[in-house]
Amino acid sequence: MKTFAALVFAPVLLSSGAFAQSASWDGSWSGVTGRGSAIQLTIQGGAARSYVFRGMSVPVTGSKIAGSTATINVNGGAPAVITLQRRGNMVTYSYNGPEGTATATLSKQ
Repeated sequence: MKTFAALVFAPVLLSSGAFAQSASWDGSWSGVTGRGSAIQLTIQGGAARSYVFRGMSVPVTGSKIAGSTATINVNGGAPAVITLQRRGNMVTYSYNGPEGTATATLSKQ
């Protein structure tokens, strides 16, 4: 009976592993806020490496990625936090900083 169970569930385990690999955050994510401001984020090795807002590079001071959520700290003169919620190759972007808030949908390039 144990052998049968292993054979039945092996394809499920393999396919879920393949899905986890395809769900990598690594890559370039871009989009536009509702006010028309362009956003580009680059994630590599499981960490945010660069953030460009309105064509200007903003320093990334830290990031944490856990499952479908990423939190990125940036400092363009004053600290701000970007929260990303992933759904496949689309990401909901939420910025909260001293300049206010902004939202967007980003796609993986």
